[in-house]
Amino acid sequence: MTTKNLWNKAEILRIFFPNSSSEWRVFAVFFVLYAGLGYFIAYTCLAIYHPEIPWDAYWSFDNRAIVITGGGADRHPLSLWLFRPQYLFLNLIGISEKDFAFRLWYAWVSAGLMALSCSKIWRILFVVLELPSRISAILVLMFAGFSSSILLSFTPETYVWRMYFLLVFVNYYLEYHQNNYSSVLYSIVFTCLVGGLTITNALKIWISPFFTITSGEGFWPSLKKILVNGLLSISVFAVLLYIRFGNKIISVFSGAEGTLEKFSKVKLYTPLEYFLHWFCGANVVFPDFITKKYHSETNFFYNAIFPDLFRDKFQIALLVIFFVCIVVSIFLSYKKSAMWLLLSWWAVDFLLHVVVKFGISSSFVYGGHFVFLYPIILGIGYSQSRKQGKTFSRSFEVFLILICFGILINNTYQFLQLADLLHQIQ
Repeated sequence: MTTKNLWNKAEILRIFFPNSSSEWRVFAVFFVLYAGLGYFIAYTCLAIYHPEIPWDAYWSFDNRAIVITGGGADRHPLSLWLFRPQYLFLNLIGISEKDFAFRLWYAWVSAGLMALSCSKIWRILFVVLELPSRISAILVLMFAGFSSSILLSFTPETYVWRMYFLLVFVNYYLEYHQNNYSSVLYSIVFTCLVGGLTITNALKIWISPFFTITSGEGFWPSLKKILVNGLLSISVFAVLLYIRFGNKIISVFSGAEGTLEKFSKVKLYTPLEYFLHWFCGANVVFPDFITKKYHSETNFFYNAIFPDLFRDKFQIALLVIFFVCIVVSIFLSYKKSAMWLLLSWWAVDFLLHVVVKFGISSSFVYGGHFVFLYPIILGIGYSQSRKQGKTFSRSFEVFLILICFGILINNTYQFLQLADLLHQIQ
């Protein structure tokens, strides 16, 4: 296969959509599960879209703002082009904001994207990393049961789109790019898809080629190619931004400093507590929930739902075991460039949300940026564990099984509690 062949119709479909029968089965199973959950939420309450609630109905998601405008232009510059056509289409065919079908549309779009993400993780684990089917299934099921995955499966948000596009890029990188099938067109496409939805995430696309800089063509030719591809990607992205904003582009992004200051305030807890409980913990496991009384600009009062700090010993033990397995996987695979690619992506979010403190007080909402990395990291770790002998490998497998079922049990129980709170949004 050549780089040119990556742009034929079959290869584009292969990269962006399920390809084999097993991938389609994974997609079908999780779409049915997520779609059923979305139907239930859309039918029983107005949490997915409430005309009077602009933000923070649950988990700090800005559903109404995302549906109508695509979110803040300085953070999500091109997302309007993704969400506005859906909104206009539904209105064109006579479905209004207050209709059940309106909420169901957005729930099922998110369900489809989450199911596609599950099938993409299956492909990376089972096809690319060549893990056994049982391990691949355990890790996909674990990912599907993450708190972030459950919430995003019915929430109209940029996160669920971006997660899918980033997973497509990981698949492309691991399956093609490491074998020198890099393409400037793919760099441009993924920069616009990912950066257009959240501008800071474009950095993940730009830094990825550096992890193959010494392969194939040699250091300096590879570096030159990477820099040229990066500059072309940035140039095309800048053109799209100008098309989107025109002469207002400077004023749009001049407010970014104010946005950073606004979302970087440490409020109730210490930065370490925010990092451990919300950035690390609440994006994987549901803690208990708290509510706060909010009101809109039209004086519509509602109880906003947020996660509490972790206090349950079972949940804390589950998270400790989970992240110990993550650390073990990193230690076993530190020579693998793919592992460092995944860690560099996690580091981007760590620097932005923990070091710079942007959104640190609501860091539980950013799971869509990075939780999909965890099953892949664990998959690479398991692959390397088989080199340590059968006893170690099987012990690692047992821990993965225990973590998977622990997450599913806890998150199922906790989501039932969350569902009761969501039903109050009427």
